[in-house]
Amino acid sequence: MKLNEVLYQSILKHQANNAFCINEKYYSYSEFWEQIQGFYFQIKNLETPIGIYCKNDIQTYAAVLACLLAETPYIPIHPSYPIHRINDILGQANIQHILLPYDEIPADLKELKINFIFFQKNEKVAKIILSKKENPLGYILFTSGSTGKPKGVPINVKNLSTFIESYNASGFEITQNDKVLQMFELTFDLSVMSFLMPILSGACVYTLPEDGIKYMETYKILEENEITIALLVPSIINSLQPYFDDIDLPKLRLNLFCGEALYENVITNWKKCVPNAVIYNVYGPTEDTIFCTSYLVENNPKSYNGICCIGKAMPFNSNVIFNLESIQNGNYKLAEIDEKGELCLSGNQLTDGYLNDELKNKIAFFEFKNTRYYRTGDLCFMDKNQDVFYAGRLDHQVKVKGGFRVELSEIENVAIEFCKNQVAAVTKMNQNNMHLIHLFIQKNGQSSAEVLAHLKTHLPDYMLPEKIHELENFPLNNSGKIDRPKLKEMLL
Repeated sequence: MKLNEVLYQSILKHQANNAFCINEKYYSYSEFWEQIQGFYFQIKNLETPIGIYCKNDIQTYAAVLACLLAETPYIPIHPSYPIHRINDILGQANIQHILLPYDEIPADLKELKINFIFFQKNEKVAKIILSKKENPLGYILFTSGSTGKPKGVPINVKNLSTFIESYNASGFEITQNDKVLQMFELTFDLSVMSFLMPILSGACVYTLPEDGIKYMETYKILEENEITIALLVPSIINSLQPYFDDIDLPKLRLNLFCGEALYENVITNWKKCVPNAVIYNVYGPTEDTIFCTSYLVENNPKSYNGICCIGKAMPFNSNVIFNLESIQNGNYKLAEIDEKGELCLSGNQLTDGYLNDELKNKIAFFEFKNTRYYRTGDLCFMDKNQDVFYAGRLDHQVKVKGGFRVELSEIENVAIEFCKNQVAAVTKMNQNNMHLIHLFIQKNGQSSAEVLAHLKTHLPDYMLPEKIHELENFPLNNSGKIDRPKLKEMLL
């Protein structure tokens, strides 16, 4: 059965259930279905991708589901995007229509020469005839490009359907009785799992309010609504560490982590807060549809530099690690056991390639032994049990004083053990093109002098930061991750 048919049947089957809880207001699947129809009949015959100007409201989610049912590709647009970025996205994706969950056009969009589609209640019940396109495009997510220009990642329905099969085959069961957290902006691919998988099962999705401190709002919803399933970015529990003694979430039964390095010492302490939860560390870039590896985090989890193992490829996926020199030369030699190299992914979750960027596609994708692979840019190694360990980004492995190569994650691990809070190491270049390390820490009782003293007892001199900066709160991007570019801007 096709994805849009399965979605359609689930929505109709669970009409009496709650579909969403948004800003403390519940919406049943029946109400949600009415909202979906308010967009569906306006877009079902449109051919070009549709932009969705996203808010934390039921109409935004209805617009997304209308697109999936109509098999009309959508592109989420965040309200915080500057107008030049929106224009860039519109041009790259040939967007001619934008769905608006508003009663009027926002002021910053009025200059756009584009057709706006508003919610329109259907007074007459019309029969929905679902599209039967052959593997249509599902959505396009725009991520930050290394050149400063956003790059589009198209995900087709086959990619998304494969993820759903892989998720279910991995045992991450969701039932109609579950309460599922959705903490992500819709421009971040982890959001797709957090709302789509519950809808496919008739469960209720709980979203975060747009205002407030993200980690505190996350904890509030987890506790007050007795959430049973939550996919989180590690930054959330890193920030919650000072409150661990007071956190008790016995109803949480499945807890996934993705998007950033998950530190062993932090998750070990978090486990006490979620005594009945099965915890997985999952991994995957946008290019491979949400996530594609998983690792069950039990007592004494495997780790490297304090970072939890990311495990094995999920069903219908595969991964290999290539020797760094060989992949740079195009010889493609597999790395040995425990040898660090670049992690490369393959399988039906893999995007067909970046939107309108043949040069980037030639760099990022390649074929080896009749299999197409994606270069993640992640430095990893595999142990004898074929479990994969994340050792940092290749662009986070930098050359410092005297030409020493340093993995910034190693410095972060030593600091986070001492600070028990958010830390991030970034670099800026000096006149000799050497990286100068700067460490940012979140204020939590330890001074920068105390942190430096601790680092000196654990790291060689060449790995010590030039300066340690104390922050009240870390800047987070729309994905809920530490915003490292903003940290670098603070050094200018």
